[in-house]
Amino acid sequence: MLAWILDFFIHIETYKSIEKLFDIDGVFMKNWFTKKTTRFSEFLWNILGSGFFAVQAALILTVISRKYDIETAGMVTFAYAFAVLIYAVSRWGMRNYQASDLDEKFSFRNYLGARVISCLIAILITFVFLAIQFASGNYAIDKLHIILGIAILKVIDAFEDVILGRLQQKDIFIAAAKMMAIHQIAVTAMIMLLAWFAIPIQFLFYFADAFAVLLMLGLIWLTRPLLSDTHEAISRRTVFTLLKECMPLNIGIALSVYVSNIPKYAIDMYMSEEVQAILGYIMLPVFVVTLVSQFLYQPFIRELAYFWESGQLRRLYKKMLTQIAWILGCTVLVLVGCWVIGLQILSWMYHVNLLDYKMIFTIFLGGGALYALAFYLNVLLTITRCQHSIAIGYLLATAVALLSQKTMADRFGVSGIAWLYLVVNAVMFLVFIVTLLWTFRKRSKQVQ
Repeated sequence: MLAWILDFFIHIETYKSIEKLFDIDGVFMKNWFTKKTTRFSEFLWNILGSGFFAVQAALILTVISRKYDIETAGMVTFAYAFAVLIYAVSRWGMRNYQASDLDEKFSFRNYLGARVISCLIAILITFVFLAIQFASGNYAIDKLHIILGIAILKVIDAFEDVILGRLQQKDIFIAAAKMMAIHQIAVTAMIMLLAWFAIPIQFLFYFADAFAVLLMLGLIWLTRPLLSDTHEAISRRTVFTLLKECMPLNIGIALSVYVSNIPKYAIDMYMSEEVQAILGYIMLPVFVVTLVSQFLYQPFIRELAYFWESGQLRRLYKKMLTQIAWILGCTVLVLVGCWVIGLQILSWMYHVNLLDYKMIFTIFLGGGALYALAFYLNVLLTITRCQHSIAIGYLLATAVALLSQKTMADRFGVSGIAWLYLVVNAVMFLVFIVTLLWTFRKRSKQVQ
């Protein structure tokens, strides 16, 4: 039902008088959202959108660490880790699939219908998880509210993502990048403002949710003339076919998000909120590596898909090797920067001494580099339609984590969790690179 409502919102004719009044289609849309741009411009807007999405928790924690206690900061740190998992489930692995669906095997309306269902599933998972934690007495009431509020915020982001995917699919990536940048900057600023005035923490993120919904609807209204689509009705069978086809991607990406946050889940189970907060601080530079890698490949997914479909494997190899080189180079820069001055800056930002965690940070950074490499290979495996291998790789990594995290936490503390993070990401990377090389070899024989 929600998909039909939004479809009506996007295509409704009664907005034409409002558009004429403000000349939205005539001036604003043509001169800003849709004007011709360079790859560099797309890259910069993508940095703004993806960047604020990725560092939203870190920016918010700079205020929360001053206006609330360190236990609250630890709760927010874990809540964001859980919410990113909910975000992954809400997207259902469809974004890269949708953006690379050049022949439009599935219509936009069916992608929209599938996204509504996946978002509802994610919300259901959130309520079940929180009900279990409440019944077992593991979480305080404040923590339950924080987790629910941030999870809803990420479901809203995931719902908007299907619009962004459509714009990228139609080769209007600049509009998608600008839309995401506006949304993420505005929401992050609003949360920081609310936190600065010390709004009761159990309500803070609900206010942010309401603001995010209004902002999303406004941005969809502004960009809806770009969402051209056939008038094919939403088909229940097609929607469920799409959900089924993307299920391996969904499992793989959800597990990848879990793997990326294994340290936070382990600490949530076996350690204190204070340790959780400190881990969140030192993990910020680690995620910079993954973030930068996403900046570099996200604008080129459509191009990579074209190389694969047209059999231009040499150009695809070159792009892949370039990306790997960038990830490794970024890792070295982050390592040197943090050893020289980065950890001192983080200590000042969060009012905590982090200099004693240099070696632990280095281990985490190595794991982060392997995760970034694996995540990029995930994109290539999606383009080559080897999504089943993605699920296998993440399942193996998750199994290693679940079987060993208690032992590593009990015997070695935070350093044990850091080594575990490195190992599980190494397992993931090896599975993906072997699968991808085998796929390339098979494809090269077909195009010869």
